[in-house]
Amino acid sequence: MDDNAMKYSYLSLASVLVSLLLVGCTTASTHSNDPQDNYPQADYRCDDGTEFTVIFDQQEDAALVMINGDTLRLESQRPASGMWYATPTHEFRGKGDEATWTVGRRVPSECKVI
Repeated sequence: MDDNAMKYSYLSLASVLVSLLLVGCTTASTHSNDPQDNYPQADYRCDDGTEFTVIFDQQEDAALVMINGDTLRLESQRPASGMWYATPTHEFRGKGDEATWTVGRRVPSECKVI
């Protein structure tokens, strides 16, 4: 193989490698900063008409409750079984598709996944 053919082969190989490198750098990331896109979630409707969405942040051991335009962060508690998240004024407990939602000293509302 003469010098010109060898240079052409190296340039072709270099062009292909650079193209592959650029394609790898431009692929879109599928990670989102929106918690709704990355964590399990469920929509609930309670007997009293309350509706809300719970996003389960397993990395932070917490639940984000999205209700009436607000987002409440409830810390995980230690349930005997099922799930239990709370703040000093809100409590969410459940197992399977059923849950209770308590605000302050009100009577807990029975809720179901919708």
